Amino acid sequence: AELAAKGRAALGTDSRLSGARDLLEELRVAADVGGLDDPALESLVTSDAARLLRLLDRGTLRAATRADLLILPAGPALAAARRASVRLVMINGAVRIDIDPTIP
Repeated sequence: AELAAKGRAALGTDSRLSGARDLLEELRVAADVGGLDDPALESLVTSDAARLLRLLDRGTLRAATRADLLILPAGPALAAARRASVRLVMINGAVRIDIDPTIP
């Protein structure tokens, strides 16, 4: 929590063999263990992560940046989001909707 408050932490995923199922689950763990609120969790996977990794075209919504987006319903806490909560995924400006995860 201390590193996150200073913008010195990022959150990502690794192998499903050694880590959580997905990034949403990693966010739940960070909220539970670190006591982080939604703004802090969001920064861990967006602006702080991009800045720490020196990815200047990511982590924020502005012109000339990469359009990678995850859309979730408004209201519930970010740490409460599940795969079924995902409404839309956009990768590099291309819309991808995960209706059936078995379809490639």
